[in-house]
Amino acid sequence: MQVCNKYENFPEILNWKKIKTTAPKTIPLWFSDTLLYYIKDQLPDLPKPWLVWTEHRAVGERLRELFGWPFYSRRGEDEETGKSIISDESNDVVVCSIATISEGLNLQYRYASNIVLSAPMLGRTWEQMLGRTHRSGQTMEKVCVVIPYTLDIQKTCFEQAVKDAAYIATTTNQQQKLLLAKIK
Repeated sequence: MQVCNKYENFPEILNWKKIKTTAPKTIPLWFSDTLLYYIKDQLPDLPKPWLVWTEHRAVGERLRELFGWPFYSRRGEDEETGKSIISDESNDVVVCSIATISEGLNLQYRYASNIVLSAPMLGRTWEQMLGRTHRSGQTMEKVCVVIPYTLDIQKTCFEQAVKDAAYIATTTNQQQKLLLAKIK
């Protein structure tokens, strides 16, 4: 009887097993910064200061590189300066991670203008994200949220989030901030 390694005829599998627990090092490749400059040019129409929300770390880092805007990610801190988004009042524009900033931080005392670069699909994500600025203690008359639709998928994701928020409101009998919005 001959015992053989079941993968010996598949060297690709053996190679994969060697590296499967390692994380790939990704390097963002930018084809154009035109959209980022366009967004920057549109910001003056909103009351300062502004929160620019992104789900992609590379976008946050690129905005910091291009415009000097701090990027708040883990624990609400800018990894370059160590400053907290709560205590940093020196910037009119800050970039923040949807995943790490959208829950638990009260930003209503300073911010009322939001730019969402990538529209989340889930209503609960919007509820938390909007809840950072649309809450008790907000001094502005209204909270503004701008979503620059650059791809059809962003519009599709936003439409799904509205449906999801309606479902949450119906099943839990709790009003959802996204459903309070005047959508233009």
